[in-house]
Amino acid sequence: MKSLFLFGIGCLLIILNPIVTTAQSKELKFSGYTWKISDGNATMNYTNLWKYDKKMQFVDAEGKLHLKLKKIFGVWYCSQIQLDHPLGLGKYEFCIDNQLTNLDKRTALSIFLNDDQNNDGLIEASKSEAEINITFSRWNKSNNANCWYIVKPLPTGCIGKCPPDNTCGGMQCYSLNNNAAKIISSEINWISRSSVVLTSYLGRLVNAGKINYNLAKKQFKNVNLPKPGIEKLTISVWFFGGNQPEICQKGEEMEVIISQFRFTPLK
Repeated sequence: MKSLFLFGIGCLLIILNPIVTTAQSKELKFSGYTWKISDGNATMNYTNLWKYDKKMQFVDAEGKLHLKLKKIFGVWYCSQIQLDHPLGLGKYEFCIDNQLTNLDKRTALSIFLNDDQNNDGLIEASKSEAEINITFSRWNKSNNANCWYIVKPLPTGCIGKCPPDNTCGGMQCYSLNNNAAKIISSEINWISRSSVVLTSYLGRLVNAGKINYNLAKKQFKNVNLPKPGIEKLTISVWFFGGNQPEICQKGEEMEVIISQFRFTPLK
């Protein structure tokens, strides 16, 4: 009887204070911020699959962020992280350690801010949604430009069109030369609801006033931009159109390395 009584008490304690085995948090710390890691089907109109995997998204001993495209049991997966809280107006700076001129034509590295209300990856003008986007990709065209500054929503057919025509005013394209195979930095200088300056330059992040914008620079004025305070900052490495890159057909993975992120609030 005593044993049965103790067993009953033990069961009650388990019910009231259960031992829960939970999955590891799908987050990482990078440059002093917490980032959520996407896992599951892509929300964009492509056939990418996001995969949470500590070997695909991680920060190394030097504090550098690694995001990979990887083949696991015959299936290709992409990597995406999203800042866990909005930062609002200001300067968003990123230092990229990859040789971006050598990215496969089907691969895209996108850094963007948007106010996608239902997080479906679609930027809908009818909902007054907007996006500020820097993407490094050739959009599956070998001779295409490989650096794109984009303000969404855009008309259908604009993505990958270089130079953009008059209907694609929210987009500008640049061809990075071989010098850009070295480390480059990019900025989103978000000034207001209607103005943003996007830039890229050689080298690591530097202090204000010392930057030589020797790769690309574009200011978008009088445009609809995300609502400050509810925006989401996302870094994504993915396949354009869901097509695995040729470089991956020769191996098992491809990697993008971002060594630093820095944010300076608008004064």
